[in-house]
Amino acid sequence: MFTPGEIWYKPSLTAKLVNRNIGKNQLLSFLRMEDVINHINIPEPLYVDLGYFSHKPKPIVQRGKFINNAFILLTSTEGVKFIQDLIDSKPGFKPPKQERRAYHHRVDFTECI
Repeated sequence: MFTPGEIWYKPSLTAKLVNRNIGKNQLLSFLRMEDVINHINIPEPLYVDLGYFSHKPKPIVQRGKFINNAFILLTSTEGVKFIQDLIDSKPGFKPPKQERRAYHHRVDFTECI
C-alpha cells in the first residue's frame, strides 16, 4: 500500500495542488461523480492498483469509547496529475456550487418569527 519515500496528500492539500480553483469538498464531489471514489471516500481498486490513491482508517472516539472508523482518502503525486488530467478532459468544467445550509436555515428561521 505505502512505499517508503512516497508522498501522500490529504484531500485539502490535494485540492490546492490540483490548482484548478476547486476546494476539498468540490474535489471529493467531482471524484464521486467520476466513480473514482465511493460514497464514503474509499477509492476504487483500479485506482489503488495504479498507485493514484489509497486510504487509511481514522478511529472515531467519543467520550473515550471507540465508535467507528472513518476513512481518509490519500492521493499520491501521480494521483494529483491524474486528477488534473481528469478535470482538463472535461471541457467547460465548473465546480458545483455548494448550498450554504446554515444560511438557508437562518433565513427560514427568521421567516418564522
